[in-house]
Amino acid sequence: MGEIGSQDFPSFSVFCQVLKRLASLLQGNLELSIPAIAIQAMAGPAAGATAATLTNPMDIVRTRLQVYGGNSILLTFSKLIEEEGAKGMTKGLTARLLNAMPSSLVIIVGYESLKRLSLRSELADSRQW
Repeated sequence: MGEIGSQDFPSFSVFCQVLKRLASLLQGNLELSIPAIAIQAMAGPAAGATAATLTNPMDIVRTRLQVYGGNSILLTFSKLIEEEGAKGMTKGLTARLLNAMPSSLVIIVGYESLKRLSLRSELADSRQW
């Protein structure tokens, strides 16, 4: 799904785990015959939102370290909590969600579509879409 920098790894890891579990949950619990791509289209943005929300505090601390200097994650985190409270951990979350949800939808639907198109014809019937 593209090159991942070290700063994106935590978010991508959360995204993949949530996507896998949510898609499995949706496929197993919905008794409707919904195409797998539709389930992925629902699970992708939800996974993106979850990953953005869970990793936002790490990004805030990283940004603080880059802008203000310092070499201690824990000291930066505790100073942020002391100065701004827990609300300080949600700075920029709306922008991240507005970015993460649509991009997750495009990435997952694009990936699933390309995966389906690139499958050899003799294997097409052996896969559940």
